[in-house]
Amino acid sequence: VTVSHPIGALRGAPLFGYGRGEVYSGGSTGGGSGRESVHAAAGGLSLRTNDSILWKAEYLWLDYRVPFVSAKTLVLLGHAVSLGLVVTF
Repeated sequence: VTVSHPIGALRGAPLFGYGRGEVYSGGSTGGGSGRESVHAAAGGLSLRTNDSILWKAEYLWLDYRVPFVSAKTLVLLGHAVSLGLVVTF
């Protein structure tokens, strides 16, 4: 699920805030009892300076778990911050 909403303007350029989230749980694989799961959330700001240029800043949190050998679970936890520039032609 993703939501976006205008939150103002910066030097006349529209500024949007956005957020998204994901929750997923998969079935067992290979007859095992484990289940894959993903929980993620992200939020950020986007600034459109003209029709061709969009600046973005985003924070991401991720919790990914997948069944591993001997009934253990491989857990990946992550946090990321990214800055981006989107140029369209």
